[in-house]
Amino acid sequence: MIWKYLGGSMFEISSVLGKLISQAKNNCVETDAIKQEIDHLITINCGKFEHYVKLNKQKFQLVKQILSIQEKKQCFLQRDLYKLVSEQLYSDDDLSGKLNNLVRMNILAFNPTTSAYALQGNALYYGLRQYIQRVTNSESIEVFN
Repeated sequence: MIWKYLGGSMFEISSVLGKLISQAKNNCVETDAIKQEIDHLITINCGKFEHYVKLNKQKFQLVKQILSIQEKKQCFLQRDLYKLVSEQLYSDDDLSGKLNNLVRMNILAFNPTTSAYALQGNALYYGLRQYIQRVTNSESIEVFN
């Protein structure tokens, strides 16, 4: 369960295990306790996207497109977001700037060798998915249409 939701993020795994160690009985931790800590981390990451997007339609479409791509493959190139430029939500330079900002915010990872981006860990993926589901299932979705 930890690997599925936290992936290879040693920081997140260490953080969750650090909180759970005091709850261990006979060298075991209850599955519900682990799930609760992971859910808390996903909720925090959902909040990161809420804070980033606020009421900005362009940012919402950007993170929505990133989620759509990440559901199909682990990393993506800027050209995978061509739809945002063709729909004139961003210029090429503006999109580059937004992606660079997401890297600085530790939301995206960037591999300079391949010019590929990816969400910075599984917990961010699940946080983004939770954020998009919350928005699309609420009345506030009309703000972003």
